[in-house]
Amino acid sequence: MIRKFFTFISLLFFVNLSCEKTPTINLDQEVIIAKIENRVITVNDFLKRCEYSPRPVYCNRDNYIHKKIALNSLIAEKMLALEFDRSDLEISETQKYFIEGQKEQAMRHAMLKKYGYDRVELDTLSLLNQIELRNRTYEVDFMVFQGKDLQNPGAFLNGATLKEAAFSIGSEEKVSNKTLAFNDQMIDKVRELLFVVGPELNKIYGSYKVADSTFLYLEIMSWVTSVNITEKQKQDIWGLVKNEILEAQASKKYSDFVSELMHGKNIIFNPQNFQNFADKVAKVYIIERSKKENIIQ
Repeated sequence: MIRKFFTFISLLFFVNLSCEKTPTINLDQEVIIAKIENRVITVNDFLKRCEYSPRPVYCNRDNYIHKKIALNSLIAEKMLALEFDRSDLEISETQKYFIEGQKEQAMRHAMLKKYGYDRVELDTLSLLNQIELRNRTYEVDFMVFQGKDLQNPGAFLNGATLKEAAFSIGSEEKVSNKTLAFNDQMIDKVRELLFVVGPELNKIYGSYKVADSTFLYLEIMSWVTSVNITEKQKQDIWGLVKNEILEAQASKKYSDFVSELMHGKNIIFNPQNFQNFADKVAKVYIIERSKKENIIQ
């Protein structure tokens, strides 16, 4: 009887433990992901380093290794700060200017977020349309003019194909054909037409200035749209296009804000300061040949 009683009490104890509520994380509090003596690194610190700070090429991607490098840099900074305090070092005048520059750069990033990124509202339908355009491969006819642009492009473009229009001015041999995908090299206006705006079939577009006295006309003959099959492909292209549109719109809104802020204001430069700056920079960039060879070695 006593054995049964103790068995019942033991079972009741374990059931009670198993039914206890799991601890919850208060999202209003900073979550600490690393601690170096009395210094801490929070999730918010890590996000700011990865998302808001320009990272070098070797660690600017969105993968585990690159984010680990970013976290290690934060840890190294905390360790150096502790060593600085222990050594009772003093900040030099040059270092003060450097820190002030870092503060001003952080201020500019904060302004870019507030007056750029925070004002962008992305449209899902627009994103889907951009993804479809991104996946297109075009067959285009094009013609390049050397010298002056056509005097009457309206007559040239009026209801004819590019080959017919070129024949009418005796330049049919100049019409070429090319396949264009998103990663191919092309001028910015053609890229915008093909992969941002979306062209119409059998319509002549131009003229586009390629270089001095060089002009381009093109006609969209056909296109093929590839399909993203795997879930990873869909997520990758969605994130890529979303970030590109977000950055472009944020940059536009921020530029508009700066233009309005600076409207009617003038900047007066001191010529002597430029000479002083040039003298200092020359010591860095204008290096003797022998020193350059030693650096390379």
